Amino acid sequence: MVDACPLRKVTHYGLFGITDARADVQEKMSRTGAKGLLPEQCRAARGFLNWTQDCLAERAGVSRSTVRGFEGQRHVLHRTTEEQLVRVLEDAGICFLSAGKFGPGVRLRRSRPEVAKPEQPV
Repeated sequence: MVDACPLRKVTHYGLFGITDARADVQEKMSRTGAKGLLPEQCRAARGFLNWTQDCLAERAGVSRSTVRGFEGQRHVLHRTTEEQLVRVLEDAGICFLSAGKFGPGVRLRRSRPEVAKPEQPV
């Protein structure tokens, strides 16, 4: 099955063809040995907290496009950006689970510290 939304790689030299951005990110992660926060863990953590990408980005002090691009597997995070995201999510009550037998995961702590919920439209 072909990816429905392949991205075009554009450089200052021009268009070099169509590539699957996810494959590029996964290849880069395996080459660098990246074992930190995974895009799926980030999305799951936001889901547990009922946070939007905007909410996470604002709390972590990063741009929404950084969160969106990472969760969409379009790029790998810089180490400091990853640390900021992990710190904010852990402070909100998220526990990141190591790969183990069933793969990496996310869960909530039993007693979550009180965190201000995102504002709901009235």
